Amino acid sequence: ATVLELEPGANYLITSDLQKTGDIQIIGNGATLTMDGCRITLGGSLGSYSSLTDAISSRVGSFDFSGFAVSSGDLLKVYEDNDYSWALDDSTAKTGDILEADRVDGNTIYVKGVSHNSYTTTYGKIAKITAATVLIDDLNVIGDTDENLILEVSYSKFSKLKNVKVRVGGQRALYLE
Repeated sequence: ATVLELEPGANYLITSDLQKTGDIQIIGNGATLTMDGCRITLGGSLGSYSSLTDAISSRVGSFDFSGFAVSSGDLLKVYEDNDYSWALDDSTAKTGDILEADRVDGNTIYVKGVSHNSYTTTYGKIAKITAATVLIDDLNVIGDTDENLILEVSYSKFSKLKNVKVRVGGQRALYLE
């Protein structure tokens, strides 16, 4: 894991996007990051997507799929391609499920819990998630008034934000998925 320890109480001006895919721990020590037209993106990653080979009904704990290898414990992102916006600054049409494979029997994937939405073979997509651990402690993040999203944590198997303050003039400053 990457560990970033900031100087106690320091002020940093960030002028370009910062992105870290994979495990990371940020020890802020009360430091302040002032974001000037940019954002911080932390967490795991989403693999290539594949079309569903069978429809998934809501409230069902298993489905058939043969697009790529799935193993017990894998995290999967399922969504409808015609109803999912990848634009992070657009909160509309944010449907989808993150499912954990409990076990796999042939082409049948049994998940922990159930799917909350239905997905068709016409528009249904599925991708494997490479999850990360994100730990942030004692950090202030300030955005300029033109920015909405300044701190994003996506595809995390475990996230812990302790004493983290995110302030911005726009609407959504923090995004957790």
